[in-house]
Amino acid sequence: MSELSYQLEMGHLDLGELKLAAQSVAAMFQGVTVEVEKEAPDTVTCFFKVPQEEGSGNFEVEISAYDMGRDGIVLNMEAGDGDNNEAWDDACELIERMSEELEGETLD
Repeated sequence: MSELSYQLEMGHLDLGELKLAAQSVAAMFQGVTVEVEKEAPDTVTCFFKVPQEEGSGNFEVEISAYDMGRDGIVLNMEAGDGDNNEAWDDACELIERMSEELEGETLD
């Protein structure tokens, strides 16, 4: 799988709510930190720093939320973004926890 997407319940792209959810998720894992940035009017991206098992630095996992207009807010992660592919298992865990925090449902 090269992409995971979740439909979120929020009515609009809420930077504050996304930031709180990302910080809550990061706090669940030892050594994980996060920065949240509004990259465009319709895009917020969470940049998670995840320690590598070998202790040789961090992977950067990117998870973005998009305002799709009438289709609502979608939380998305693609293998090609950041180090998502190299840290796929961790990235999947992070987006699943984010979707739980934000009451999201998997998109097929």
